Amino acid sequence: MRVEVLVVPRARAAHCARDGDRLRVRVTAAPEGGEANRQVVAAVAGWLGVAPGAVEILRGHRGRRKWLWVPVDRLPPGPGAPP
Repeated sequence: MRVEVLVVPRARAAHCARDGDRLRVRVTAAPEGGEANRQVVAAVAGWLGVAPGAVEILRGHRGRRKWLWVPVDRLPPGPGAPP
């Protein structure tokens, strides 16, 4: 599953929220040394209920707009899904 993300670095608190067709992710880190990217991956992983290793940045390593990839088979089952 491809996820479009808009990153807000240096936020007061980390937070994920849907913003239309994309996800807005606020992280506390500055965009230096890859720390903000690591926080984005961790925040999106927590929001989706997957391990951080399941989230990969496809595009936008150096920008605020990013495309992330999460394999569908790594997502937790939704409500009403068979066990």
